[in-house]
Amino acid sequence: MVYYFKAKVSTEDDLSDFAIDASNESEEAVIYMGRDKIENDPLIKHSHPKNIWFHVDNYSSAHLYLQLTKKQILDFKQFESFVIEPNLLEQIAQLTKANSIKGNKLNNITVIYTPVENLHTDGSMDIGTVTFKNRKLVKRVHVAKKENAI
Repeated sequence: MVYYFKAKVSTEDDLSDFAIDASNESEEAVIYMGRDKIENDPLIKHSHPKNIWFHVDNYSSAHLYLQLTKKQILDFKQFESFVIEPNLLEQIAQLTKANSIKGNKLNNITVIYTPVENLHTDGSMDIGTVTFKNRKLVKRVHVAKKENAI
């Protein structure tokens, strides 16, 4: 079973979470995640290579994926210059943390993310285990503490 989440991405910088203003545009980002480690390999195999993979660093956690829009895929040149909107990045990092048994209980964890095309898995690895083709293409985001709203 694959879980899908939608996160609102505001195009305005200082919107209140509860503000209603028809002039503010927003997009919905699609995030998906497998139920368990058995689903990780098929999700990697069938995900678009440019989609972004997330995981809690150094702890077991769910693999989350940010599905890029067609426009983002076309504009995607180099991951080093690719920027995820900060509010969306925080939401995904919190969701990743919430789906880690140990990481969920800790403060000050790191969530790592990279394009799916940078992931490597083969038959010699445990189910759901990945490594990176290029460690320089792995970015990090710090999560100080759990946000219960996520």
